[in-house]
Amino acid sequence: MINLPTKLELSAHKTIIMVLMVFVLLTGQTVSIVYNQDKLQKQIRLQTELYAQQLQEQKFQQANETLNWFDQHLQATEKVKAFQDLTAMTDQQIEYATSAILRDQGKWNYQGFKDLSVLSSQVGSKLSSEPERVLKLYVDGSVKIAAIKHFFQIIGDGVLSAGDLTEYEAELKQYEAERDSYDKANTAYADKDYLQAIEFYKKVTSKDADYYQTALEQIKKSTTEMYSYYLAQAGDLSKQGKYQEAIRLLTGMLVYYPEDVQIKGDLQTYQEAEKTLVPYTGPIEHIFFHPLLAYPALAFDGDVNSSGFNDYFVTVSEFVKILNQIYANNYMLINYNALFEEKVKDGKTVLVHKELRLPPNKKPLILSVDDVNYPDYKTTNGTISKLMLDSDGNVATYSVSPSGEKVISHDNEIIPIIDAFVAGHPDFSYQGAKGVLALTGYYGILGYNTHESDSPSYPEERQSALAIIKRLKETGWTFASHGYSHLDARAVSYQSLEEDTFRWKKEVEPLIGPTNIYVYPFGSSVLPGDPKFQFLLDQKFNILCSVGPNPYMKDTTAYVMMDRRHIDGIALNNQGAILRNLFDTKSVIDQVRPH
Repeated sequence: MINLPTKLELSAHKTIIMVLMVFVLLTGQTVSIVYNQDKLQKQIRLQTELYAQQLQEQKFQQANETLNWFDQHLQATEKVKAFQDLTAMTDQQIEYATSAILRDQGKWNYQGFKDLSVLSSQVGSKLSSEPERVLKLYVDGSVKIAAIKHFFQIIGDGVLSAGDLTEYEAELKQYEAERDSYDKANTAYADKDYLQAIEFYKKVTSKDADYYQTALEQIKKSTTEMYSYYLAQAGDLSKQGKYQEAIRLLTGMLVYYPEDVQIKGDLQTYQEAEKTLVPYTGPIEHIFFHPLLAYPALAFDGDVNSSGFNDYFVTVSEFVKILNQIYANNYMLINYNALFEEKVKDGKTVLVHKELRLPPNKKPLILSVDDVNYPDYKTTNGTISKLMLDSDGNVATYSVSPSGEKVISHDNEIIPIIDAFVAGHPDFSYQGAKGVLALTGYYGILGYNTHESDSPSYPEERQSALAIIKRLKETGWTFASHGYSHLDARAVSYQSLEEDTFRWKKEVEPLIGPTNIYVYPFGSSVLPGDPKFQFLLDQKFNILCSVGPNPYMKDTTAYVMMDRRHIDGIALNNQGAILRNLFDTKSVIDQVRPH
């Protein structure tokens, strides 16, 4: 009996029949032959489908046994054809497994991939080329670096040899370093730190083709944009006495503009000017204000609060006149870090006095502002309502005028007024200094609720305050503790001072960051030898400021004690003689002030 496969063409059937007839005629024998080719093809198809299912279900041990069937039952030619299909399936599964690892690091583990790799070695699939494919995914931005590293860890743990991965891991490390340099370069470029940006862009090589081309373009842009910007910045720095920084900028520019006459000329000017700085050894002036009266008519309206605002506050007009006269008298703003730096010696933090070198005829001035908060009793008597950031990210103020108009301004409070004045008079600020903001906590800070954590507005207002603090720090302002509840340190008990300080550190310090400056409320100080003085030192406050009529500073390696001069209604009306070196009190008094 002869079974012919139904899939054979008619000519094939005829050929087989003719061969059998010739055999019968020659031998005189009859033959019963079963043609099993169709049965074998069905078995191949079934085993192939079984293999595919086992791959899909990740039953790799069983899949390995299925591969053995092909080895045992197929001749060489048939095996080649079958293994082409099996290899394609295995490759597809490897890509799936790789994607799963990259997408979900916990879904595929070492053992699963190792079992799959056994199949890969038998069918000669592409496992050994997967690291290269995966690396390309990172290069084109499809996959994060952490996922690539995880993938390499898995296939390097018994799947591929360490030698097989060494080249790719080295490449990945290089790509990672170059991408990191590229990101740092972009950050520096955005900050207009062009020299630093160029140095980082240069670290991107042609191996990372797309990034390399962009880096070259950014180097050209940085080189062009630095020219006018750095020349102007160097000029401003020189006016602030920052000659070394100005010299550094122009020296860096000469690498890209080696024959530029303007750069060479300015560089020589600043180098010569730097030699003219002289050590300052005279008194250090420190003056302080309270928030300004933006609407003095509200303060001086004859009510019960008028006397207090008349005594302890100044108007916007008065402050602007004072500022101009102080500048005309050759004062320039400094921060405490121009005078002292903290160092650790024998495990203890000590204060080290620094030499202050200023331009000829310039005199140092520290300016501080107390109680930068805006509760109702202040806003209803003429102060602003809060600080804010304008659309450009600069510090502005928000207030409501007596007529009910909502006002956003840059000229009715000390901070934005000083910011604008320094921008127009860079030589009024030594190394970018502005002033010290002495903060309490019991009314919040800067006009925001940072003290009532159970209030619905607390989270949002706290974040607003943080954004303003960040900008203040960026623009030269520093911070001090003024106690949490504005307690008289000399009059209160040790326990009260302790509780008040701890609360300030809990609520305010996390907002502004650590500070070593303590401004005594009411100017009422405690002295060395008093346990309360030692307590403040133990809390890392080693610059302690009180109030006095004249400049005073005593410094040791453990602490600095400094007096501040109060600039307010009392001073304007009664202390003209001792303030004469700073400004003329009679010429600045606002006519709206009660006489």
